[in-house]
Parts: sequence; structure tokens; C-alpha cells
Amino acid sequence: MAITLFGVVPRQIQEDAKLKLIEDHGLCLLNDNSYTYFHQASQTFHTIDLAVCSPSLAPYWKFSTFTNLFNSDHFPLVLTYVKNDFPFPKRPVKYIFGKADWSLFESLCQLTPNMVDKDSIVVAVNTITDCIISSADNSIPKTSGNIPKLYKPWWNAECYTCQKTLEKAWYNFRRYPTTHNLIKF
Repeated sequence: MAITLFGVVPRQIQEDAKLKLIEDHGLCLLNDNSYTYFHQASQTFHTIDLAVCSPSLAPYWKFSTFTNLFNSDHFPLVLTYVKNDFPFPKRPVKYIFGKADWSLFESLCQLTPNMVDKDSIVVAVNTITDCIISSADNSIPKTSGNIPKLYKPWWNAECYTCQKTLEKAWYNFRRYPTTHNLIKF
């Protein structure tokens, strides 16, 4: 039971309670030495946000924070999955028929009567299919299969300039924490 002084739990008791919670449940703390909170009144940085997980997951995650507050007083926490077995989504590869070299396709795809003169219909179909696919692969370009970067129709040059100005003001304030730089931020 925490002792409160005028409704406020002393900081050491709060920290002890957090450590006890982590130890009692066998959790791992992912935080590094990054600050997670900016107290505007005192212009100081603190680490009050915690990222915890089970011991079996801890080796697969890297903790960091964004350097920009994004109009908050907490830095966004970034957990990066470091194991390389994650399957990245892909789009199906498709032929780009508008850019096809049809004369090359026609010269490569020479279907002859002896292709269908087989003992089995399955063998004949596979032979013709392989010929068509091979000709298409050599004469028709394909899409990459990568997911395209999403376009932001609302983002323009003015937004870009404002974002850069904000980042520069924040950088200056972090290096030189004065009231003047805070107001500019």
C-alpha cells in the first residue's frame, strides 16, 4: 500500500511499485536511456513511459523514441522488430500488357502441330502453356510486386516548409533550452 502525502504518491514509492510489478510478473523492460516525456513548465526531460514484454519476446524488439514531440508532451515510442523472419507484404506480379513487345512475343511463341501430338492431353497442354509463359516472360514487362508508397493529397509545399521549420525550432530548443527557443518552438 503506497503512502500518500496530500494525495501525491512519492516518486521513490512509484518507482518501487513499477519495479515490483515487472519483477513479480517476470517481465522485461525494453526502455533504453531515451527520454519519453518533456515537462514544459520546468523545461526538463524525463523517462516516464515504459515498454514491457515477456522474456521470450524481448530479444526480438529494439526500443527507441522519435525525436519530435508531434505537438504532445510525450515522445512517441518506437518498437522495431529485429528478427528477419517477418514476411513483408507483396502485391501479385502482373504483366504490363501496354508495354509488351508483341512482335518479339510472336517470334518467340511458335506453336507447332507436333506440340499437341503427344500421348497425353496433359503433356500437350503443359507444353503449350510453358511455351506461352516463356514467351510472355521474355517479351512482356512485369510489375515489381512492391506495395507503392501512399500518396498524401493534402500534403503540399507549405506543409513541408512548416514541418521543417517546426523540426528546426525543436532541434534548437533541445540544444539550447531557453525561453526564447521554447516560444519559437
